[in-house]
Amino acid sequence: MTNSLGFYRENRWKKRGIAVTPLKYGLAFLLQSMNQGGALIQVYTDGSVLLAHGGTEMGQGLHTKLIQVVSRELDIPVSSVHVSETSTSTVPNTGPTAASMSSDLYGAAVLDACKTLRERLAPYKLAQPKKTLKEWVGCFTDWFD
Repeated sequence: MTNSLGFYRENRWKKRGIAVTPLKYGLAFLLQSMNQGGALIQVYTDGSVLLAHGGTEMGQGLHTKLIQVVSRELDIPVSSVHVSETSTSTVPNTGPTAASMSSDLYGAAVLDACKTLRERLAPYKLAQPKKTLKEWVGCFTDWFD
């Protein structure tokens, strides 16, 4: 086999290329409950957020991705979001972190939790649109006092 330079000298119009084929496959867990993620989001009166999820951070950037989801969905700075380590005391029945599925599963769980929080805080946001999450949570906690 000739090297690339020799090939191009001999073939003026024919070029070598590279092909990439995307592949999508299912998670293949037969037990349906293993194909879902869990997340717990706690909002504190100082405006900070504690995120707990069932994934395992092992260098793939899972925590960073999930912090970004919370930041965008709740419209708060990334610095206000903190992640607790995975524990069955906060998020039970976690699935395995395998096949690059954690970002999808736990990202969707975090997204769902953020949507629930936004729905619950919506009346306070409508009443005080110029306020921040910190003030809305303060109004929400006053309701329980």
